[in-house]
Amino acid sequence: MKIRSISFKNFASYGNRWQTINFDDQQGDFYIVLGENGAGKSSISDAIKFGLYGKLDAKKLAHIANRFNKHAHIKIELEKNDTEKITIERGVAPNFFKLFINGVEYQQAGKKNVQTFLEDEILGIPYYIFNNMISLSINDFKSFMDMSPSDKRNIIDRIFGLELITHIRAKVKSIIKEFKEGVEELTTEINVLGRNIEASTLELEALSAKLQESAEGKKEDLLDKIGKIEGFLKSAEQHLNKLSDAESELKGLIDSWRQKENNLQYENKNRNTKIKLLQSGQCPTCETNLSTDYHKDLLQSYLEKDLEVVAEMQSIADQLQELGEKRKKLVESKRDIEGRVSSAQFQISASKRDLKQLSESNSKDEQTTALRNIIEKSTLSKNEVLQRKDQETKKVNFYGLVDEIFGDKGIKLLAIKKILPLLNSEIKKVLTALGLEYRVTFNQEFDVDIKHLGYEIAVEQLSTGERKKMDFAVLIALMRILKMRFSGINLFFLDEIFSSIDMTGIHHILSVLHKTCRESKLNIFVINHSPLPMEIFDYRVGVQKNNGFSNLEVEKII
Repeated sequence: MKIRSISFKNFASYGNRWQTINFDDQQGDFYIVLGENGAGKSSISDAIKFGLYGKLDAKKLAHIANRFNKHAHIKIELEKNDTEKITIERGVAPNFFKLFINGVEYQQAGKKNVQTFLEDEILGIPYYIFNNMISLSINDFKSFMDMSPSDKRNIIDRIFGLELITHIRAKVKSIIKEFKEGVEELTTEINVLGRNIEASTLELEALSAKLQESAEGKKEDLLDKIGKIEGFLKSAEQHLNKLSDAESELKGLIDSWRQKENNLQYENKNRNTKIKLLQSGQCPTCETNLSTDYHKDLLQSYLEKDLEVVAEMQSIADQLQELGEKRKKLVESKRDIEGRVSSAQFQISASKRDLKQLSESNSKDEQTTALRNIIEKSTLSKNEVLQRKDQETKKVNFYGLVDEIFGDKGIKLLAIKKILPLLNSEIKKVLTALGLEYRVTFNQEFDVDIKHLGYEIAVEQLSTGERKKMDFAVLIALMRILKMRFSGINLFFLDEIFSSIDMTGIHHILSVLHKTCRESKLNIFVINHSPLPMEIFDYRVGVQKNNGFSNLEVEKII
């Protein structure tokens, strides 16, 4: 897609006279757009944006037409390729939108459908990129270095068509969600069927058991069983109380013996310390001689006492072992009785329930047949649902693998690894041309790394002018990559970008832009309210406002 001409009238502050700019087929030209503040310079790029996309971020549709004349009309001539010539006509007050291909109007129901066709099939450049990359002003330009990593990735995705991967992944995630919801529904259905089968089986077993014997005989058996169990429970309760008392007594004895053992261990530790000191022959602190007869006798008494304590400790250990074994047996007895009590309580509860059912039930054999039919049908249904769940689970697993492939760590990361060296290389070229001794690189997460003379610095440490120059370097690098991606792009607008930049910096930027015009065959418009070195430009676009209406004149600079 290449724009060949733009014409507009009654747009913003422009009156009822056609304003036209034609673009050279052979090369890119460098335009300087000059005029006072409020003269209508920025309206040139706004007219192109509105003509192509039918919207402007900063203006409502009702405010686009000239407030006196109304009848805003924009006409853009472009070509998709050598054989397709496109004309776009769009107006406000009254509103209209027409698209012509080789002179024949494209017919489609609804303006939205025509606009979608224009953007997808002809322009091939989303409004987001055009507004943030091709047409920039100092007021709404967002620094690439200050953008969040997700915003940076969005721009790179759109430039290189990686948004298709994002769209695919979003669709895959939507499919996974649907399948997971289906699996959850099937799981719920399986659980319901399982509970129904279990309940019906238990009911059938209970019913069959009741039908096997006489109801009265079963009642007598149950009453006898309940009486015996209750007698056992009473006896078990008494036995458990005795065992608990015995256990408490044993615990007291064990604690007493352990206290004795701890006391002896403490005394033994102190005595061993004294033995070691006496055996050394000299006090390490005061250097007193400890090898006298008195000290030797004292040492001997400590050693003899140590032997006595060893024997006493062994006796205590034997006592504790014996008591521990008794306690272990006692605890095992308690657990055995408690287990039998628990089983007996369950049996008495079940017996009482059966007794109640026998009193209320008047069951017939037809009931068991009906229950078997229910169980059989429910089992078949459960098996069918299990098979469906298995199939749905396999689909979830398959699309989970697809999600990983199209995720940030999959083929998208491989693509970004290929793109980043190109972006960083282009930034380096522009920085060199601007005379900046900085190295600016972006990593795979699109975090910026800035180094100066080998030292890493933060973005916040840059002066306003340095920051603007770096933003410009990134912008030109992205623009060059954008040109590689969308070869038909032939327009680029920079609106009042030179504030806070010194004259040397402006000269370098203009030189880079002029070179880019020629190398990339781009028509670059520099909009400025104050004069710039005219000799570097190819055309001068003067914008003047007389009697409330703007007018532009395009003059070739010789």
